[in-house]
Amino acid sequence: MREIEAHFLEVDPEAVGQKLSALGAKKVQDEIIIDRIYEHLSDSDWHKHKKRVRLRQDGKKSQITFKELKDFNVLGGTEELETEISDLKAMEQILLYLGLSLKRRAEKRRVRYILNTIKFDLEFWPKLKPLLEIESDSEDKVREGAKLLGLNWENANFMDMKDIYEKIYNIPIENIKILTFDKFE
Repeated sequence: MREIEAHFLEVDPEAVGQKLSALGAKKVQDEIIIDRIYEHLSDSDWHKHKKRVRLRQDGKKSQITFKELKDFNVLGGTEELETEISDLKAMEQILLYLGLSLKRRAEKRRVRYILNTIKFDLEFWPKLKPLLEIESDSEDKVREGAKLLGLNWENANFMDMKDIYEKIYNIPIENIKILTFDKFE
């Protein structure tokens, strides 16, 4: 399934939250999310297509996601397969047995609002200014979400978070193993 989302960088989270509430969006999440990113470190195809497996804990559930960048920096450019898992530790062991290596442990704070079928995620990442991710099942709906908030579509960003860190903020994270609010090494 293609991931259809756009980022808007350096937003005012309070103003966006107020606009979303005024529009009738429902606040459904406000928590710290912990991601563990796994890669095949020796497989050049994984690097070329930015393939990765993510294990995620968000307080209520755990998920495993496979991501592959198909088209760089375009809306819908990432292929994503995701499912819930019941045993995170066992899944970590399975990934290691399959030859994947833990690339990075990261955390972020997410405040999610939902309006109809559009997800609005205010995200707070270590060392970055707040951003807004708008996601839905079609480009038209993502554009509609941006329009509802008065955001200029020309400012939409379709990079993955690694590229946002490195290409927008000039913060190299390729060799960062721990990307949390308390540690950056």
